[in-house]
Amino acid sequence: MSKRGAIHRYYLIVEKVSRGGMPSFAAIKRQLEAEGFELDERTLRRDLQDLREEYGLELRYDRARNGYALDSGAPGGAEIVPFLKAAMEAELLVSSFADLRATRGLVEFSGAGNFRGAEWLGPIFTALKERRELEFDHAAFGADEALGYVVRPLRLKEYEGRWYLVAALSGKPGARVFGLDRIERLEVTDRVFPASARPRRVDAPRIGVSGFGQPAIDVTLDFEPFQGNYLKSLPLHESQEILEDNEERFVVKIHVVDNYELRRIILGYGADVAVLEPRGLAEEIAAIHEKSAAIHRQGRGLS
Repeated sequence: MSKRGAIHRYYLIVEKVSRGGMPSFAAIKRQLEAEGFELDERTLRRDLQDLREEYGLELRYDRARNGYALDSGAPGGAEIVPFLKAAMEAELLVSSFADLRATRGLVEFSGAGNFRGAEWLGPIFTALKERRELEFDHAAFGADEALGYVVRPLRLKEYEGRWYLVAALSGKPGARVFGLDRIERLEVTDRVFPASARPRRVDAPRIGVSGFGQPAIDVTLDFEPFQGNYLKSLPLHESQEILEDNEERFVVKIHVVDNYELRRIILGYGADVAVLEPRGLAEEIAAIHEKSAAIHRQGRGLS
């Protein structure tokens, strides 16, 4: 079976186990069969072994409960599900577009996505897995020319149709984000960096990709009640905690970096949300709304 098929199976296995409930070997096998994978027990046991050997992930078997659990303390345990999903999507993207004539008209794009830089996904996955340094040229938006970088790759991140590399610059603290669509040349070097040089948590939790190096804060948002069902099914962030849910209001708290993407989301809800905490953020959002209202009144001759 293709490598993409194997990655898809790995993803389904880890997703099943990470939901909790200690699924049995038979339950995992049924899940794979429900997704269209007909496989024997030997193949599934080999997949479990590959997850340990290739990804360093330990799926702990509890004999007393006859089920598997994800060892969240193992290196990469918290990131393995999104990592495998990204790997699966990257492989799918490449293979699907190999026969473009056959798929033309079956796939519709909004125009907002940007697939430039997809050719770097494979080499970067290799560098992430093997802990090898990368060398590349990257041109920031508005820059006249590209600059050369030597980095230690830490994570790949997809956000709103674009792929980003989170990496540590050689000899410098912290991390930086590079858009794959802005990379002009990339080389996976032979230089391997130690596992200890890759922090368990790259940076503070965030929405989006901006604001690296900033600490996360608690943000409390008071929504109109009709937004509750949507936000319960699609939380603003994995840290979302519901503080109040009734006919009058829907209040949540999230723990994220105060960055551009957070503010854009809050502003996108317009009058359907109020920032309760922190007060500084509430005042800045209010000032933006007031400035926007003044601009619209002036533009339409309503002042």
